[in-house]
Amino acid sequence: MTDISFSTELTNVNWTDVTQLLHSYGLTDLSEEKIKLAFKNSYKFIFAFDAKGQTVGVARAVSDGVTHAEIYNIALVEKYHHLGIGRQLFQRLVEQLDGMIVTLYTHPKTIDWYKSLGMSQLNTAMVLFRPHEKEWMLQEKFIDD
Repeated sequence: MTDISFSTELTNVNWTDVTQLLHSYGLTDLSEEKIKLAFKNSYKFIFAFDAKGQTVGVARAVSDGVTHAEIYNIALVEKYHHLGIGRQLFQRLVEQLDGMIVTLYTHPKTIDWYKSLGMSQLNTAMVLFRPHEKEWMLQEKFIDD
């Protein structure tokens, strides 16, 4: 397997790499400073680094710390797909959420992958997007109306 290390610390994170990664998948349009603040304010997070120290994967969760947690911004540089690294990012983050109900919002294209990790699909979730995001969410089939 590729030489990848994982960290649950905010040190050694290249926030430009993180911002570019999240932007490349359309996971957010926030600025680098706001992305850094979102991770800093998160309950738990994990980063993956390649052998050169480049940030190549991220995942974070927000939580009340007791009963519920939601996973956001899970992303991995495409050249590292299908090597088990995304699975490790997910599993290592979920391990930090022991005993909680975990909710994850994902692209419709990745639903089956998350099901393979043991997640179940909700039929009753509701969401309010920022107005400028709704059209994209319709196009990508996140929402029906």
